[in-house]
Amino acid sequence: MAADDLQRARVEQLTGQIEAATKPGREAPVRLLQAARRLESLDVRLARDTYLQAWWAALLAGQFAAPGGDLLEVSTAALSAPRPADPRPCDLLLDGLARVIAVGRAAAVPSLRLAVDLFLADQVSHDDWIQWGRSATTAAFALWDIDSWAELSNRQVALARASGALASLVISLNFHGVMVACCGDLEAAAALVAEQDAVKEVTGIRIAAYGARLLVAHQGRPADLAPQMSAIDKEFIEHGDDGYALKIASLARAVLSNSLGRYAEAFAAAQEVADEISFLETWALYELIEAAVRSGRLEAADDALQRLLAVTVAGSDWSAGVEARGRALLSAGEVAENWYAESIACLARTPLRPELARTHLVYGEWLRREGRRVDARRQLGTAYEMFTAMGAEAFAERARRELLATGEKVRRRDVDTQHVLTPQEEHIARLARDGRSNAEIGAELFISVRTVEWHLRKVFTKLEITSRKGLHDALPSRAR
Repeated sequence: MAADDLQRARVEQLTGQIEAATKPGREAPVRLLQAARRLESLDVRLARDTYLQAWWAALLAGQFAAPGGDLLEVSTAALSAPRPADPRPCDLLLDGLARVIAVGRAAAVPSLRLAVDLFLADQVSHDDWIQWGRSATTAAFALWDIDSWAELSNRQVALARASGALASLVISLNFHGVMVACCGDLEAAAALVAEQDAVKEVTGIRIAAYGARLLVAHQGRPADLAPQMSAIDKEFIEHGDDGYALKIASLARAVLSNSLGRYAEAFAAAQEVADEISFLETWALYELIEAAVRSGRLEAADDALQRLLAVTVAGSDWSAGVEARGRALLSAGEVAENWYAESIACLARTPLRPELARTHLVYGEWLRREGRRVDARRQLGTAYEMFTAMGAEAFAERARRELLATGEKVRRRDVDTQHVLTPQEEHIARLARDGRSNAEIGAELFISVRTVEWHLRKVFTKLEITSRKGLHDALPSRAR
């Protein structure tokens, strides 16, 4: 009988895994949660693995999860499940991630920190890396540990590529693109989006491109904005059970609207994310603070700051930097100035260039309104140069307008010629510029050598060059 029960539970687990792997959906979290509960008395380790799979299915399904399969319910059930005598890294990840949702960030830190450290030290097997690597990167994000998040995300993608695990690669590229965009390397983020599109086409895996929407939001290119957003929104709608994708879309709208100075729109978009349980509310809260302050909703801004303080983690320059910026936006006089300086000092120690540039921007805006034009020009000039170097055009234009208001003469920068390329053309051109052969490019992007040649001919025509040698001048690497 026990063998039959285990077999039935395994079938239920595999069904849920298949549903979750092909596309986020309503039923996968419930199936996996039911399987995990059945497995508790049969195989504790397998039960905990299944709980972690159910946690991910619930996270991605979001608001579309069927009754009984929402993220809070899955997290609560996971914390009540039996624990093995010798916990594995994935057990620590399950405990930590579930605690973030069901108990709070502070209670989750010890388990998450230990799990992240084990992955950083390579104290896990190759199979565990492939299966649970994205959970480790998510744990680093929950700890506001940008360096560990970046390192683990890079390793996860490299391992997925090397192993040929295409399903894992699609998911790894998706979350990796989010991290890279948040660090301001928009050229690399565009390449990752193109690579993910290529792998999705080969595998038929249906998952919305999270990084693509955040990339477009950070780029903020007025000429390209409407068609790009429309195309991405169409994809998100087609993945109608992907609640995480809809939250990413709202978060991207908040970032974009803040960059364009449309603060009422940014406030509404950020609130859609901040008001629901997910791992995106931390980002949404600091978008919400800026939008609320700029639109005169100071009570809402203060509420968002208090909620942000509840999820920050001690010792993180990232969380300290955005916390200080939030405090500065809600303060006045010398107190505000000290908080702006603290934010800049903290964020300068991280690779989060967009966040650092945004603090320079809001600090410069504040200084101009205080009548300190010379000081404002220094901060706004730094922001403008940083945003321009990244290719964050809407934020750069916001900084340029503020500089003009101080009396500074600033010429609008021309859009780089690479912007005429499609994302796939830009990715192929970038790989060719970096010395990859046509065969190597084709193998990486799962296309034929002839297709690579065809794309490169189009690239050469658009960039008005005749060979690969011209790519170095036509597509210069952005300063890191």
